[in-house]
Amino acid sequence: LLALPLQGGLRAGEPVYLHVTIPDFAAHAVSIELEQALRVDDQRWVRSQSLVFGTLLALALAGIGMGIALRESSFLLLAGALAFSLLYLLAGSGEFYRWQWLSPLASIIPNPLVIGANGVSLMVALFVRRFLDMPRNTPRLARLQWPVFLVYIASMAISFFPEIGAGTRLW
Repeated sequence: LLALPLQGGLRAGEPVYLHVTIPDFAAHAVSIELEQALRVDDQRWVRSQSLVFGTLLALALAGIGMGIALRESSFLLLAGALAFSLLYLLAGSGEFYRWQWLSPLASIIPNPLVIGANGVSLMVALFVRRFLDMPRNTPRLARLQWPVFLVYIASMAISFFPEIGAGTRLW
């Protein structure tokens, strides 16, 4: 979102020149809206994002509490997946860098999108493995999972080294 105030507004037929350079392959839409409409849309966006972030955080904390209280690792794996999902969404929306209590982590976690995406995948795969008791019920498939787990872990580890991690973009 980029808001450019125009001194005196625009009159009918008056041209506006805007040059946009986008370094990636994604297509971006450009539109011009009235400030009031923009504020309404922005407030709607903030409310919906707050709901999603709050729900993920509450569910992750509930999973941690249930996992500890019941001594059941499945809940902890599910809570980990929810926490990594929250990290991914916060990084993708830019809130990861804006929140005061999270911004210090930006220097520690150089690529939170990669960490979040791989962390969610790893936690969900481990949760399914544990929930379905795959080592007992499907031992061959359980053995085949280990290379996949190692790929997730290696991708997360490589992202901590920006000079190497730049070549490991997932998209």
